[in-house]
Amino acid sequence: MSAENSGPAERLHISVRLQAHEVVAAIVSDEHNFERGIAAAREITEQVLAESGPEAVSELAVELANKVAEALERFATAYGVPVNSLAEVWFLE
Repeated sequence: MSAENSGPAERLHISVRLQAHEVVAAIVSDEHNFERGIAAAREITEQVLAESGPEAVSELAVELANKVAEALERFATAYGVPVNSLAEVWFLE
C-alpha cells in the first residue's frame, strides 16, 4: 500500500516510523560528535512536537521503544540470553 492510497492511520504510522529513523540516524550519524547527534535528535523531536503535538511525540516514543525491544530480542536470541536480562543490563546497570 502506498502512502498516497493509505488512510490517515497508516500515513501516521509511516510518518512516525520515518521520524523514529531520523532520530536514531541523527545520533549514530556522527560517531565523532555524540553531543551533536543528541542535539539533532532533540531538534527532530521538538519539530515533531511543534508540527503534530504531544500525541505524535508519544507515538514516536512508542515506536522507538518497540524498535529497541525488537533489537533486544534479536540480540538475546543470538546470544542465548533472556531478553529481560539483556534489557536490564542495557538500561539499569
